[in-house]
Amino acid sequence: MSFAPILAQVVNLPPETPPLSERFIALLGFFTWIHLLATLAGVVCVCAQVAWQRGRRTPVGYLTVLLRAALAAAVVVAAGVLLESTIQ
Repeated sequence: MSFAPILAQVVNLPPETPPLSERFIALLGFFTWIHLLATLAGVVCVCAQVAWQRGRRTPVGYLTVLLRAALAAAVVVAAGVLLESTIQ
C-alpha cells in the first residue's frame, strides 16, 4: 500500500492567510512609526541636555547625560530589533 498520493495531497495545500493578519501587519507598521518618532524625539532631547550641561560647565552632569543617552540608545535598539523580528 502506497502513501504517496495521500502525502502529495497534504504537501500541496493552497496557502491561506491567517484571519486578521492584515490588521496585525498594519498595527506593526503603526508601532514602527511610533518607534521611529520616539527615537527622533529622544535624539533631540539628548542633544538639548548635552547642550544644557555644556553651558553649565559641569563635567559630572555631562557624563551623566551621556550615560543616560547610551542606556536609552540600548533600549531603543532592542525595541527596534524586536519590531523587525516580529515583522519578518
